[in-house]
Amino acid sequence: MSKPVLQAKGLTKSYRSATGLLEILRGIDLTVEAGESVSIRGASGAGKTTLLQVLGGLDAPNKGELSWMGRRVDQLRSSALASLRSRQIGFVFQNYQLMPELGAQDNVALAGQIAGMPLAEARTRAFELIKLVGLSSRSRHLPSALSGGECQRVALARALMNRPALLLADEPTGNLDEVTAVEMMNLLLTISREQGAALVLVTHSSEFARLASRQLVLRAGSLSNA
Repeated sequence: MSKPVLQAKGLTKSYRSATGLLEILRGIDLTVEAGESVSIRGASGAGKTTLLQVLGGLDAPNKGELSWMGRRVDQLRSSALASLRSRQIGFVFQNYQLMPELGAQDNVALAGQIAGMPLAEARTRAFELIKLVGLSSRSRHLPSALSGGECQRVALARALMNRPALLLADEPTGNLDEVTAVEMMNLLLTISREQGAALVLVTHSSEFARLASRQLVLRAGSLSNA
């Protein structure tokens, strides 16, 4: 039996504030299998982005266990965690986080280079992904010369660069108009399904959330069925 792509057990996250301890996540349990899509909704300030950052190893939990592909990762050293994360997880951020001085193809290729892929191989795969998301004619354009929807497509291509087992998407349609948002969401779900990657999607949209194979809500630091 294959191991879950993502497994979280009892994850907690809190911060010290001027008024005391601020509890964001309280005993999060989550298992995501290969090819499964999971949407997470919640009120503004509920901790959705914090949850995604903890699940992706960008922020450390205070307590609990986190595993990727059956391997416990919450106790790894930062260098080992970063190396594993670059190969197993693809992130799609709301604000794209593209390098402004690099063209679309080179933004995508950079993710491969960081993971240790030779430059020529990285650029070849990057162009394949740019073509996959429908931007082959704009592969050399800087982010400043691309629309919001095009930037988000580049971000999706970058997330797929290292053939990740898990995609984590944080409000990927938040900066897009309605039509472009629908196109982006369909593209994200289709590609993740075809690539066989598990997907965890944070969204404020109940309409988009329902497109996932499983829907969850984050309330008072805990996950529950929608």
